[in-house]
Amino acid sequence: MTDHIAKASQDVYSQGVDHYLSKDRRDGVKVHWEEPFSRQIYRKAVEWGSDDDSPEVKVLDLGCGTGDGYRLVREAVEGTVEAIQYVGLDASDSMVEAAEELHRSHPEAEFRLGDLRKDIPEDPFDVYLSCGVPYSHLTTEELADSLRSIFGTIARKRSRAAVIVDVLGRYSIEWEPHWHESRWDYNMSFFEDGKSGTPTPMTFYGARDLDEVIGRCVRDVGCPPPLVEYHDRSIAVGRHTATLAFNRDIPPYRTLINELLDPENETDLSELTFRKGRGTAPGPVSQFFDRFGTAWDQVVGRAANACGTPIDVDLLPIEALPRPAARAAMELERSASGNGDALRAESVEPMLASCLREVEAGMQPGLGVGHTLIAVAYVDATAS
Repeated sequence: MTDHIAKASQDVYSQGVDHYLSKDRRDGVKVHWEEPFSRQIYRKAVEWGSDDDSPEVKVLDLGCGTGDGYRLVREAVEGTVEAIQYVGLDASDSMVEAAEELHRSHPEAEFRLGDLRKDIPEDPFDVYLSCGVPYSHLTTEELADSLRSIFGTIARKRSRAAVIVDVLGRYSIEWEPHWHESRWDYNMSFFEDGKSGTPTPMTFYGARDLDEVIGRCVRDVGCPPPLVEYHDRSIAVGRHTATLAFNRDIPPYRTLINELLDPENETDLSELTFRKGRGTAPGPVSQFFDRFGTAWDQVVGRAANACGTPIDVDLLPIEALPRPAARAAMELERSASGNGDALRAESVEPMLASCLREVEAGMQPGLGVGHTLIAVAYVDATAS
């Protein structure tokens, strides 16, 4: 990363410190959809990296921001891990200062100023964490440099670790007009204070792209081949399905889901039907969106019927639906049965939000079709 690009990336986050400290940032989707999804991934990563002979898990959070990763890991392993030794590394002075203030009651959490391309500690960690897409600020080759450093340390120290690589998904519906590009000027236009961050180049990944980078880095440093799992987070509810800053041809799904979760609101369910992408994408991505859109609409259609406001969706037999959608449809029909319109906001709509969350989490293919693509490389170099 050239110096001027690195400075631009730091400035973007410095401008958004108030946003990252705002309680309003944690809307219903973040609390009930995104954070539980992330915690599940982090729990498995910690369990893999932890040593049965040590009660302490060492976590290095690269591009830590204000320390969300520390909070999520702590919540994920509460009651199962005795102690966490956490080091957060970030290139922004203001983010590090904010993180230190925010977590001052947790002395086991240390925050350092550093560049994730070149300041990765030589001491091994059990989990190399990233969240909030810090690696997308790098070019592909800069990401490779960072991963070589991590995998090289694991190989030299003959250690065992889980490496979490968190990037922007290339084929999110939020930016369908950009699907043909892997790096373009991204603007964080979702800050809670109404400000819009400075556009900065960001790199977007499909699973095939990221798998090639990880495989190349492992080979370059002589690290044992890892088992790599891919996860798509926020397929229909990424931040920019609320702002519509990059794709105005979709409904504001995140806003609508937050309305479902708010008993004071009644949501127009006809707006929730899924708009399938028409952009240039690999065949598996297009095929996924066809399946996902059908499953999503089947659940929305059943909720609309339960509320007495049918929408234009031809309902299929439950047994014809993908398993996550079938489970969600049955759960919704059981819950809605006999409730009537009077309990729409209190019962049917929150249940619909829960069911759509299960469809999204259960069908995610790990292709780069969500706001965030999360790769977890499970590496064991203890026998090398």
